[in-house]
Amino acid sequence: MLENKEITTDKLKTAIKTAIALEKMYRDKKALQEKAGKKKKKTVPADDSVKNIDPKKVHRVGDSLDLSKYEVADCCKPLPGDEVIGFKELNMDKLIIHKAICPTANALNSTQKRLIVPLKWTATNDFLSRAFIVVEGVDSKGILLKMLHVISDEMNVNMISLNITTQSGIFKGEIGLYIKDLTSLNTLLSKVMGVYGVISVHRKSSTI
Repeated sequence: MLENKEITTDKLKTAIKTAIALEKMYRDKKALQEKAGKKKKKTVPADDSVKNIDPKKVHRVGDSLDLSKYEVADCCKPLPGDEVIGFKELNMDKLIIHKAICPTANALNSTQKRLIVPLKWTATNDFLSRAFIVVEGVDSKGILLKMLHVISDEMNVNMISLNITTQSGIFKGEIGLYIKDLTSLNTLLSKVMGVYGVISVHRKSSTI
């Protein structure tokens, strides 16, 4: 009987050792799988820098850069909806947005082509750009208030400047606006043109 007990004990010890070894193998295998999984998921964080934009690909405004990295060119004042290109201003870490037909942009494209980036506006954007309109009309009582009503109340557009001159019964004015896109601007121009006494109204650009 004693011999049988010793055999049983030996078998039990062997079984325990085998179980411990299998458990260790399982843990080691699981650890290796988790390590491999982490390596696979590991990604290099994006460098939010203008210099890293690929000039060979069309870049959408706001897709890979924070909106603070963009700046609208003063020379042509493009709006969402305009055909545009970008110029990588590396010293400022900014992407300057120009109209595609802007003479300044064309000059840069000739001399610093490697810094030009093809651009497109995103379908939805939080951009508010400055635009200036030039309006001319008959200098009649209340006409200015009617135009301001259209701009501020009907279109809900903020004005940044207003300059009006009159001569021989005709007024000429330049109004600065914060506008969302080209569609909004064209709607505003159409509404201002509808004010009785307005002769003409158009978008102003510094160089175009």
